[in-house]
Amino acid sequence: MFRAISTVHNASRFPQPLAPRRQALLAGLALAFVCSGCSMSEDTSIDNPPDLDADPSGQMASQLIQPTTSTNPDFAPTHSQAPERGEEFMPPALDATSTDMTPIQGGEPSDTGIVGDEPEPYRSPLTIAPAEDETAETEDQTEPLQLAADLSPQELIIFLGKADQYMQLLFSGRGISDRNEAFKEMNRVAKTKLEASRRLIEHPDADATQQIEGARGEMQSLSHLAAQGNLKAAEDLATLAKKNFQSNDRLLVADSRVVLIGFAIESLQAGKEGAADQIVSLVESVDSSDDQPDVPALMMMGHARGLLAQYEFDEQAVKVRQRILDLFADSSNPEIAKMAAQAAGNVRFDVVERMRASIVAGKSVTKNQWIESVDELINDAPDLVTVQYLAGAALEFEASGADSLATVTYQIMQDRFKNPKTATGREVSVALEARAARQRVIGNVYAPDLPSTSGNSMPLSNHDGKVILMPFWATGFPESLQVIPMLKRIQNEHPDDVVIVGMNLDPADTRVDEFEPDKKLGFPSYRSESSADQGMGNPVAAQFGMVSMPFVAILDQQQRIVALDFTGSKLEPTVTELLEK
Repeated sequence: MFRAISTVHNASRFPQPLAPRRQALLAGLALAFVCSGCSMSEDTSIDNPPDLDADPSGQMASQLIQPTTSTNPDFAPTHSQAPERGEEFMPPALDATSTDMTPIQGGEPSDTGIVGDEPEPYRSPLTIAPAEDETAETEDQTEPLQLAADLSPQELIIFLGKADQYMQLLFSGRGISDRNEAFKEMNRVAKTKLEASRRLIEHPDADATQQIEGARGEMQSLSHLAAQGNLKAAEDLATLAKKNFQSNDRLLVADSRVVLIGFAIESLQAGKEGAADQIVSLVESVDSSDDQPDVPALMMMGHARGLLAQYEFDEQAVKVRQRILDLFADSSNPEIAKMAAQAAGNVRFDVVERMRASIVAGKSVTKNQWIESVDELINDAPDLVTVQYLAGAALEFEASGADSLATVTYQIMQDRFKNPKTATGREVSVALEARAARQRVIGNVYAPDLPSTSGNSMPLSNHDGKVILMPFWATGFPESLQVIPMLKRIQNEHPDDVVIVGMNLDPADTRVDEFEPDKKLGFPSYRSESSADQGMGNPVAAQFGMVSMPFVAILDQQQRIVALDFTGSKLEPTVTELLEK
């Protein structure tokens, strides 16, 4: 429901039902793992698997565009999750369909957050200032890829490799800077790659090895198209995967298995009988060697285990977990072993996660039940992942009004992780300090001594008698502005009684004056500059205890801070209550 922006991260949610046009996409996402970071002509063994702590999705995100839809047209917050065991193996969606706001271009996070200094080696998901090496040019950098006629089998294989490289360039945003145009070009290249693959399969001069390369390229091409919303491609992919799963080629079978696991996961999410056992059957057929680890299968197995646990198929989840450990836990590659530990998960996490979801959904969970489960989790895994998960859960309880459970969660963390010199202790300190700040500001009159983004004086007292909605935002973080349509709708419903006054948190060198009119924000904002030289990153963010985005302060008619909202759930009820007084 929100994106964490300090070292405190939010808890994950149960998977939402797929929209009808996305029912066949998961298998497409699965097979895209296979060609992540490699071309068709390269060996598929992974010498340098993705670091799931630095980027839980590894290189997978650079291989996919997954259209997304929000169940709430006004508010579509996003997650930045702690590296929870078994929950990190699907790539994040790159929203190419949102109509709420114009897509916002932003740099990758640097080591300076806007809330406080990050203890090394941890890195804040929110950065206001991009690092120097992350400001590479993003304008169009390549010519469109074209498939020539009458290519030989070897030339077709070379073309497939170039197609993969070109698509990686497009996915990274360095090939075509406009996302919509890049999406169209990726669709064209995927279709062209599909044609080249089928030519290679049918080429009279192609040998058996080259035909296998064509067959793998065909599956990858259909995967790309399915991931972009092409249902016909998804249907063809399912049929092809079943056929190729019977092949004698190990790599083609591995590709097919990953796709079939993906479709079985979709069946599980759709509530189809037997889907859980089908996943187990496919997982038990995985054959991975230490010299050629099947990393795509590992990723899908981890995702499947997490979903099986979430849907309470505990017996099947245990079987998948054991298979992960059997195949990958003792890998000579430490990164593979690390990935396996994350994918295998922790049984205690599964129990606590189900309980957390019930609490947020308003279902009955007693304080003692929660305490017992959290204590067992910490006893089993007293590490940074656990702390980040619990800090996120506590923050989510705050947002949902489960204050007593939020309090007891913070208290448990404080009692169990007391040493501020450790990574876990520092993490707890950040969470506690932020919560204390949020509690301190409630009830206080806010009169910021800050200029507007245009440099002018802007006293809040100018809006005396009106409810003030104050979204905190930064140009590089679309999450911070996703709440704006909801705020504008509330304002339009009460044009004489509600105003929007933003709080911009960008560093001094950001051209906010160009950003605001370009994105048509339509409301004034204060300018609180973030700086790497400031011990707290941004003083206003620290003052308000902001550790997630979106983040909105709600002020009453006398400029008193009455509520802080970071899920969208408090906005309308609080405004209604203030206007009825």
